[in-house]
Amino acid sequence: MKLKYQKIFPWILAVLPTFVTILALPWQFHEYEAVLVESFKGHNDFPCKRYFHDFDHDGLSERVNIGIHHPSFVPYFLIVNQNNINLEQENFRGKWLDNYEPVFADYNNNGFDEVYAFSERHDSLFICSFEVTDRADTSMGREKFISEVRRINEKEDWLVFPAQAADLNNDGFQEIIFAVNAAFSYQPRAVYAWDVKNDSLFRSPEAGFTIRHLIVDDADDDSDEEIYLFTSATANQPIGNNVQYTDHKNWAVVLNHELKFLFEPVAYNNSSASMNCIPFHNGKMAVVLVREFNLNADTSYQTIAFFSQGGQLLKRIVCPDGLSWGHVNQNGGNFTDNLFFDNTDQSFYKVNELFELEKISSAIEGEFRLSSLHAIDLGADGKMDIVATNLIDNSAIVFRNGFKDPVTIHLPVALNRSFTVRHRPPLPDQILVNNDNDSFLYEYRHNNLYFIKYPIWMLIYLFWLSFVFLILHYQRKRMQKAYAMENKINELQMINMSNQLNPHFIFNALTAISGLMFKKDSEGANNLLVRFSKLMRLSMQRPDKICWSLYDEFKFVEDYLTLEQSRFPGQFSWQVQYNESQSKGMEIPRLIVQNHAENALKHGLRHREAGGSLLVEMKKEDGFIQILIEDNGIGRVKARELGTGGTGKGLKLTEEIFALYSKLYQRKISQVISDLYDEHGRAAGTRVLIQIQLENKGRSSIDL
Repeated sequence: MKLKYQKIFPWILAVLPTFVTILALPWQFHEYEAVLVESFKGHNDFPCKRYFHDFDHDGLSERVNIGIHHPSFVPYFLIVNQNNINLEQENFRGKWLDNYEPVFADYNNNGFDEVYAFSERHDSLFICSFEVTDRADTSMGREKFISEVRRINEKEDWLVFPAQAADLNNDGFQEIIFAVNAAFSYQPRAVYAWDVKNDSLFRSPEAGFTIRHLIVDDADDDSDEEIYLFTSATANQPIGNNVQYTDHKNWAVVLNHELKFLFEPVAYNNSSASMNCIPFHNGKMAVVLVREFNLNADTSYQTIAFFSQGGQLLKRIVCPDGLSWGHVNQNGGNFTDNLFFDNTDQSFYKVNELFELEKISSAIEGEFRLSSLHAIDLGADGKMDIVATNLIDNSAIVFRNGFKDPVTIHLPVALNRSFTVRHRPPLPDQILVNNDNDSFLYEYRHNNLYFIKYPIWMLIYLFWLSFVFLILHYQRKRMQKAYAMENKINELQMINMSNQLNPHFIFNALTAISGLMFKKDSEGANNLLVRFSKLMRLSMQRPDKICWSLYDEFKFVEDYLTLEQSRFPGQFSWQVQYNESQSKGMEIPRLIVQNHAENALKHGLRHREAGGSLLVEMKKEDGFIQILIEDNGIGRVKARELGTGGTGKGLKLTEEIFALYSKLYQRKISQVISDLYDEHGRAAGTRVLIQIQLENKGRSSIDL
């Protein structure tokens, strides 16, 4: 079982670094990417906005330019085909509005869409249309007067919010529906419908509320369209001017197909709030979903209220913090869905049939704070894709159907943006972004890296697996060498110990004990016997252990010297001085002090008749533990002359143990042996200084 685990372990261990590496890759393996292929720098005096639309419904998108001629300042429509050939151009009078978006529609159902935009001339507002057909006359241009408007400080005091085309009067022809909202002027603030077939214009009742947007939809399936308004309380009109539905309040407003109030507008008193009315059908009944958004710092909140088609409140729910809202409208008019995005859990929500918020996507990868959702159709598959603005960095985020595969398009900061798609099969689609006066064309295509991500991930995994195996191999070899070194130290220590505790020593110690017993000195005999047993026990316990504490070493030396002193009474004295707490915390190779103490006795002190002394002393100095073994024996030179100096094998064994220990434990240990002389230059003993480094770095990274 253990062997099986060891075989599986490296394969598992390589998973975590593989996962971290994949997350840290500088490129992303999204299935799609958006690559900038062309950009157009706008001119403030002669702006030109570009859009793509399939006017003849053949699957190929044409480009429409809506701009101003240089130097005549004449506004124009220009239609360009896939081959960059101008199909037709139409000039109009006046000036295009700065912040408009065109509407594309086929009002007469002849298979050729028109484009509708808005212009101003002096104090008048016009809607202009242009159509390219396959007839001999090729094109058709129209314009329709809407209303007189005020100018303040030589600037227009209104905004136009085009919405869509719908057949309001059920005559088989579509009307173009839009809203005009004055800023500080009282009028016009109304919804208009242009009956293109009969060239007539009709509008909603006079009111003072501010219109921000509108949606046209037949939510109750009665074959009559309703118009749902987005309003806000701007408080731009003086209080007390007897304006009906004042802009000091918010109003929930829905119009019927005749542009009359579907129900009496419902007032809200939040002066800094906005009110969005949205068509909603829960499968049983059509209702008006009203989203209330209050921006006051002290009372900021969002609620969703549900009203019947008659204006009765059915339910109200409070939205959680961090929830942003966006309606999705396809260019051309078909309302698609209403969406909520929770900036806390990075997920999309919708309202379900129980009038509750329901999550419809898992958490989106990345960090987003979305607004201004637009519906586009990538791939011309009829499915809704979404492009939104990420308020964190002002980028545009493109989501495929089902809120999948987010692709980021980095753009300069802008107040107004629009997105259209250029279909050009079999080539990839292109997304055209109008960013204020500038335009950017991106090719939306499959990311080539997406298809090779799995091989790349596998290579990353194999790299880390190889690295893990290499590390394990290195550690195994290192451990093998460490074990070999430990075994070698053990072997040397056993040899050293066998040299020290030879049978002669054991026999002599037992003889000394028996002599005391013969003399009836039972206390002395017992003391020696205890010392001898401790000595033998310490020497034989854990023979595989190459180190023990310095404290154990000193106790061993004390017992050894006690036994030796009993054999040679009166010949020498000894002292072993050490700090108990410091010595217990320091581990050293076994018997290194005892070896030198025995040499001092055997080769130095035993050749003196009396007065011999041996000092073993421990000191701490400059990051080292110093052990001094000093005797006043005959010295090494005299011992060699007498033939008692030994073979030197013990010292060689000790030096080899020190070298292996230093390499194995990264703790420096060394010894210096010096001869002592008196003032007359005569041998006066031997001194051994052992230095042991206090701070060690653990096991060595052994060079293999």
